[in-house]
Amino acid sequence: MRLYINTIVGFGLLLLACGDAAYNPDHDYVPPEERVSPLEDEQAEIAAFWLADSITAPLSLYDTISLDIQLIREQWADSIPAVNMGIRMPWSPSYLGLHVGAGTADSMISGEYDYWDDIPSAERIEAVDYFPQWGYVEIVFDGRFNLELVVDQYRELPGVSYAHLGYYVGDGPTWLPWRYDGRLVYVFHDRWGDCPAGCIHCDFHVFTVRHGYVAHELSAYDPGAEEDIPEPWYSIIEAQYERLR
Repeated sequence: MRLYINTIVGFGLLLLACGDAAYNPDHDYVPPEERVSPLEDEQAEIAAFWLADSITAPLSLYDTISLDIQLIREQWADSIPAVNMGIRMPWSPSYLGLHVGAGTADSMISGEYDYWDDIPSAERIEAVDYFPQWGYVEIVFDGRFNLELVVDQYRELPGVSYAHLGYYVGDGPTWLPWRYDGRLVYVFHDRWGDCPAGCIHCDFHVFTVRHGYVAHELSAYDPGAEEDIPEPWYSIIEAQYERLR
């Protein structure tokens, strides 16, 4: 069984979870059963499954985010170039690391390892790379998934002593979505100064989008105190940081 993403589609009109219309005439209609990860817009796919806290990106949310980010960039990239940044999660959405013995690694590579057959995401494993000097295999998935939600399942498999996400080294700028008051909020965290070792400064640019209307809510340049960012934006930024920890 492959990991499929549920959607509600009616005559080319996508009904969005937040109530916004996201039909994009520039995209040809593709049946939902054919819209599986990896989706065309990598950034929107990652943002959607992260915000929804789901293994795969809900298609309606994915479509909304993809269109919203396009609108923000079209309208604001000239005056706020930071909106062109990419999304950056602390970990890869396409691979896990497993610490295993040589026998377990061999059975995984040969396809004889059947202990993970009950884990739906395992059916999307594309490759298993073994690094014997470290007793470590890298599981590569065909697609992008919220692997935070499945890593514990792999950690409990026979022959696996430990499983972990594929963390990236260092820090850098990113944008993140959030829900607030019936709208989607997009915060661009323009981190700078000693990146990627550890960014020491950050500018924030906040936008909301509702029914195709983009509102620039805030730009705060390297704020030094909580009071420099008014509510509700401060709490939203803090909530996003908390989710990433």
